[in-house]
Amino acid sequence: MNKKRRGRCVIFHHQEFNEGNGDYREGSQYDVEKIYKAFEKELRFEITVYENLKFFDLCEKIKELSKEEDHSDADCICIFILSHGGFNGTIHARDVSYPFSVIWKPFLECRTLVGKPKLFFVQACRGRTTDQGNMGRHATDSTDAMYTIPTHADFLFGYSTVDDHYAFRDLKAGTWYIDSLCRVIRTHWREYDLTKMLTETSRTVALYYTSSSNNPALDKKKQIPTFTSTLTRQLYFTPKD
Repeated sequence: MNKKRRGRCVIFHHQEFNEGNGDYREGSQYDVEKIYKAFEKELRFEITVYENLKFFDLCEKIKELSKEEDHSDADCICIFILSHGGFNGTIHARDVSYPFSVIWKPFLECRTLVGKPKLFFVQACRGRTTDQGNMGRHATDSTDAMYTIPTHADFLFGYSTVDDHYAFRDLKAGTWYIDSLCRVIRTHWREYDLTKMLTETSRTVALYYTSSSNNPALDKKKQIPTFTSTLTRQLYFTPKD
């Protein structure tokens, strides 16, 4: 992480949807604020927020980021998706749902990000199953040498919940996942690598959050974030001047 810039952090924030494509995501605006505090003020990313994009417009932004923008002087890139989600990894734009691969696959061919971390964080439900657990109101939601590396190397995907499960959102504070992730990063980024911070995030959500709802199907439920990684080295966010 020794480039001139940390890199872009792009937030696709979906809070409003066309009729039939999802309810208003009350409280999601707090997630955006927390991402700013952790990723811009602490990690020194350059943040851009896109609000309530339709699918076509979202694809155009991804095309710009992956094919047209030069990331040569950046350490990495980071993308957040804050939205509703469904089975098989689908995510909702303002007008339609789409597969998550629409977001990340274009970066397989981004030449100025080869060998650099490509970080994707998804705050969205991944199904309808709730976790009862075992034992407020909430809604669901350094060298110049040339070398060859696998195309899929250096990706990291962070998910708010495991496959097929709900992800909870506090209407007055935002989502459990983003709240915990940003708090852990703000506290530990100078000493922990990213995967250790994601493990601590999972522990925080698992131990300290339980849903409270008038709907019995959503009351006293738990949640566990997950992540997958093809990073080829530990990722420490070295301080930027």
